Formats: sequence, structure tokens, C-alpha cells
Amino acid sequence: VLLTVEAGASSLNIDLKDVLAKRLVIKTGASSVNVTLPAHGACLFDLDGGATSVNILVPETTAARIRVAGVTSMDVDLARFPRLDADIYQSLDFEAASDRAEINMSSGLGKVTVR
Repeated sequence: VLLTVEAGASSLNIDLKDVLAKRLVIKTGASSVNVTLPAHGACLFDLDGGATSVNILVPETTAARIRVAGVTSMDVDLARFPRLDADIYQSLDFEAASDRAEINMSSGLGKVTVR
């Protein structure tokens, strides 16, 4: 499944936990975004937003690599996704995991939470 969402000022609640989504693209303006990523398979998630509040839930069985650029405030579960450098957080088992998400966030994003 490939899902692309383009929205202006909006409130988005997207639950893909039980969906085999290979790619998710969200482009928003001033928005509130809540996303649960797929629990199985490999998913590429690109998020490009304006003044946005974003909550991303990565299922417990899913590894993740999180790349950020231009994000004002990050709140990442560092026990699950340790910081590798200034712009990258990653699960220790990301490279070997078959269930994983690659998350790329950019633009003028406001507060981002990843759990």
C-alpha cells in the first residue's frame, strides 16, 4: 500500500498498525497529526509540514530510523531510539529488522513526539 496525504490546516489520525504499507507521505500546513505506523514489513514515511504537532507511534515490534531536519522540538523515546548524531535516531536492531520504519521529517515542523 502507498498512501499520500496532502492537507492544509487539518487534524489527521492515521492508524496503519495492521496495514502492510510500504510508503506513507504526509504533506501538511498548520496541522495536528497522529500516526500509528505498520507493525509488519518495511515502511518509508516522509513527513513535510508547516507549523505542525506530530505524534508518531512505532509499534513495539517495529524498529525505526528517524531523520529530522528543521524540527523545532523533538521528544523521542531514547531508550528505543538512541540518538546517533544531531539529526538521526535509530533502534539498535534497525539494520537487521524485517519489521521496520524509516521516518524522514522536514520543513518547519513544530513539536514532534516519537514513541
